[in-house]
Amino acid sequence: MNISVVVAWVPAHDKIEANEKVDRYAKEMVYDIFKENISAPKVISFHSAVKLSADIAMKSWQRKWELETAGYYTRQLIPEVGKKVIFPVDRDVGISYCRMLLNNTMLNDDSNRTGTAQSPICECGNERETVQHFLFRCPLHREGRICMLNLIKSICVSWKDKTHLDISEFLLLAPTSNGCGSNKDNKMIKAAVFEFIETSGRKL
Repeated sequence: MNISVVVAWVPAHDKIEANEKVDRYAKEMVYDIFKENISAPKVISFHSAVKLSADIAMKSWQRKWELETAGYYTRQLIPEVGKKVIFPVDRDVGISYCRMLLNNTMLNDDSNRTGTAQSPICECGNERETVQHFLFRCPLHREGRICMLNLIKSICVSWKDKTHLDISEFLLLAPTSNGCGSNKDNKMIKAAVFEFIETSGRKL
């Protein structure tokens, strides 16, 4: 098969302070268990093993997400991994929504940056066509916006935590955070956003 196999020793902990410390703690723990200085379960259930593995995977995922250099805008919207993101049934609206979450849309501000639009200014002529401008300020989509915001405000008014009544892209685009409404509220808010995107006639 023309395969050459080489066996090599890799000194993984050699002269790396943090790794040396972890290795030492692990060896001390094993020694203490062996000497019965501390007790450890000899049998772990399948359910417990799965739960432990899932917890380790989630923490690892969270750490990678926090240390990632790319995706700053999305990370501000969704700081915690594992949050369920609601998507619309309509494919075009879904693509537009994903692009808004990633802050990489076909709006003029993004398109100008990538060289596919001559100017970052919106067709309304007021300012740069950003996601925030599209969602909150563009007069070309005023009627649809009024319907969307009125519906969302009627949902938010019953919330105990009134600090979230300020409508922002965090509320419109991201999953609602703890203390910020129920899953039902989140679905209704996203449905209103998806309706606004669809009625705007824009493919973002």
